[in-house]
Amino acid sequence: KPALVWANSDEGLETFPAASELICDAMPRLSTKLEVDEVLGNGLRAAHLHSTLFGDLVVSLFYNAPLHVDWRASAAGLRAELGEEARVSVMGHSKGVVETLGRDFVTEVLQLPDGRQLRYRQIVGSFSNPNARINEACLGWLCEMINRLETDYGLCSASDLLELYCGNGNHTCALAPCFRRVLAVEINKALCHAATLNLAENNVSNAKILASDSAKFCFRVLRAQAWKDPDTQVEYSFRVVLVDPPRQGLDATTLKLVVSYDALLYISCGADALQRDLSVLTQTHEVVHAAFFDHFAYTSHIETALCLVRRSLPLTSSGAATAAAAAVAAAATATKAAVAAAACTASSAATAA
Repeated sequence: KPALVWANSDEGLETFPAASELICDAMPRLSTKLEVDEVLGNGLRAAHLHSTLFGDLVVSLFYNAPLHVDWRASAAGLRAELGEEARVSVMGHSKGVVETLGRDFVTEVLQLPDGRQLRYRQIVGSFSNPNARINEACLGWLCEMINRLETDYGLCSASDLLELYCGNGNHTCALAPCFRRVLAVEINKALCHAATLNLAENNVSNAKILASDSAKFCFRVLRAQAWKDPDTQVEYSFRVVLVDPPRQGLDATTLKLVVSYDALLYISCGADALQRDLSVLTQTHEVVHAAFFDHFAYTSHIETALCLVRRSLPLTSSGAATAAAAAVAAAATATKAAVAAAACTASSAATAA
């Protein structure tokens, strides 16, 4: 039986086209090493590989039995075969025991369309975006939406952003410069730690990470009708909220809070939950922009990104001018289409005659 096989199958797995070139290059060498090295191969249950555009790679090996006494020596040999020790790490997991050669995280560097370069620490085993290039595109779209909300409605620069389900600060670092302050909420403490490090790495000083369950945090804000920083006693003024919930979407308490703000950026990985939440959100807000991001290549899953604005929110003078120009352009396009359709109808009638 091959050392690496597809899940729930005995079919050998030597490469994985949906993965990065770094992972595809490492897999055959990993497979060979696991076949010839009994210390690494015996009792192996699974192998996880995590790489970045920056060039880091972590191989995590999971075992059904305790790690062999010589495991570290064999893992060091594997690490040397896979690349530079400064960029490659190997981890062994067995019943609550974790051995690490190198680091338990990878470094990612993302390039934004506006020229900024952001650097992130991604903790192995914790959530991080699975597709770096699509992540760059999504961050660019979010920044564009913030700029439009500022230009059309004057929402951002003089107010604060509330971000729920912030993860390792992926969106926080990109959007913080557009707001006065940012409060980013995340339940996972490991991700909160990574987010704090990422804010510092990217010189973001106006964002605060809060470790909390979204529903509990939203309940407290709804009850107090405000959120005050317990450290500085500064009361935040949220007008825009960004949510990136798990596949099940927003809980009832979170939904009740976010609908109270003027604008909402919703990143969804669950179409059914998004449809359910929109049935509530669109009673007071309208979808003004939408985009789709194929984060999960070779699967049926797709990420949907929406920008919603309160229906009663007035446009700025600049926003009104932009809307008027768009209406004129749309009318011109409709006129051209009508003329073309009429000409086509006349030509068809002449041919029939």
